[in-house]
Amino acid sequence: MGLFSKGVGNVLVVTGSHSVYGHNQRIKGFSEVIKNEYPSINISKVIENNDDDQLSYKKVLESIKSDHNLNCFYFAAAGADGGVKALTEDERYKDFVIITNDTSPARIELIKNDVIDATICQQPFEQGYNCVKELFNCIMNKKMTTGRKLYTNIDIKLKYNFN
Repeated sequence: MGLFSKGVGNVLVVTGSHSVYGHNQRIKGFSEVIKNEYPSINISKVIENNDDDQLSYKKVLESIKSDHNLNCFYFAAAGADGGVKALTEDERYKDFVIITNDTSPARIELIKNDVIDATICQQPFEQGYNCVKELFNCIMNKKMTTGRKLYTNIDIKLKYNFN
């Protein structure tokens, strides 16, 4: 966000739910970097969309109509496609900075068409696969895991690095 906005902006953060640990971790990490490295970026508001595109559309539309200073948008969960649709209906949208998480066919097209600036991918298949594999190994070896952490790569996708 800091790089795309040249370090200045008013951000609307859109999350799925404040009750989901992973969503909160994304917001916490995002907020800490903004606070520590980009003091001219203000996180104006955090809204929930229940991971729903229609609710995201409605809430993002309400937010940009009520706060004309918003120019940066971080979608930390699902429902981004609906929220981005609301942004594209605003005449200022070409000046907006839009960062999302994860990919979908619609999101890939939005990135390739210069609507979304970047999306952060977390390899959900590998996350699920590695956990099940670790559990299987614990059961088969009849011993608990050592508590080691399993990591997957995080990729930031731009229009220039999609296959």
